Amino acid sequence: MKSSHAIERSILEATGLIPNHVLPAGPLPLPNDHEDSQLRDIGRNQAKRVADKKSRLLRFTMAGAGALLLVVPMLVMANIPGKTASLVTTCISLLIFSILIPWLTELGPNEILATTAAYAAVLVVFVGTSLTTNAVVVAPTT
Repeated sequence: MKSSHAIERSILEATGLIPNHVLPAGPLPLPNDHEDSQLRDIGRNQAKRVADKKSRLLRFTMAGAGALLLVVPMLVMANIPGKTASLVTTCISLLIFSILIPWLTELGPNEILATTAAYAAVLVVFVGTSLTTNAVVVAPTT
């Protein structure tokens, strides 16, 4: 506790904990926060609740964005036949993903590269499955 903060000083004065040898006898100088003597910061529990709420919101946002970034390209590749459409969808989705990940997270360069590579691998699997399901199998005639 410091005598330079008004609230703490009032506690020190009320309990008689301001010794005479530390400060000169008589009235104390004005505290640093004499104009606004309210507690400025929130308590630890409140700060933890706010941080937890932000963290939870970020996790739900990332989960929703991740689901959209996987489901939308899959739906496009499943409903629009052709290799060109699948590759264009993959490139656009990968570009959007590679912009959003560094912007929304605090990952390092190696982690960003790893997550982008993993996302690209998943999209390549979608490309492969969309090409095989859209291929028309022609039975030989005899």
